[in-house]
Amino acid sequence: MTSSDDSTVSVMIVNWNTCDLLAACLDSLRGAEPDGYLQTIVVDNGSSDGSLTMLRSRGHELELVSNDANLGFTAATNQAFERSTAPYVLMLNSDTVVSPGAISGCVRRLEESRGVAAVGCRVLNPDGSHQSSAFRFPDLRGIALTALYLPQAFPNHPGLNWPRYGNGRWDQPHDVDVVMGGFLLVRRDALEDGPLLDEGFWMYGEEIDLCRRLAERGHRVLYDPGW
Repeated sequence: MTSSDDSTVSVMIVNWNTCDLLAACLDSLRGAEPDGYLQTIVVDNGSSDGSLTMLRSRGHELELVSNDANLGFTAATNQAFERSTAPYVLMLNSDTVVSPGAISGCVRRLEESRGVAAVGCRVLNPDGSHQSSAFRFPDLRGIALTALYLPQAFPNHPGLNWPRYGNGRWDQPHDVDVVMGGFLLVRRDALEDGPLLDEGFWMYGEEIDLCRRLAERGHRVLYDPGW
């Protein structure tokens, strides 16, 4: 998990006061892929919970950017993106535990799937249940349903949970509008020049904007449950 121009994936993690969760995330990355496969970049947004001490103790295991204040998720992710060197970049939440082979499996899916620029994998809750990690671009129908809390009340109903593909086939790979930014792998050569994310989104919604920009350039976004 060293920083190297030869790494295949640049993992970008933003942290703000999630020391213990982040430590577990980094531990999972250590055993997830072969040595040198990942360039791991952590941007700390002014944490006060001992995160910096933990991160600095890991030495060359990662690249650390330390901000004096909380700059927001998108600005911090863009800081990591500026340091990234690999042909694939992964937005990863600090509270995520990555299964062995998950990242390389998603890379293979990108390499093998024509026109696919971004992929998200199956996400599980701590109890092993399915966590919704893909959704449609916002529209009036979805906004109205969400305002009435119907997707939460009827998560498997295809009509009432339209925004998150209610009753979808989550055991099969398929195209989606958006995959959750907690695990979002993107081909660098599909990205436009400039920052990865629009910093007009301080936090939340940034992955919708990114996936929409990819779609507008003719690229596909894929949900992949396995590898």
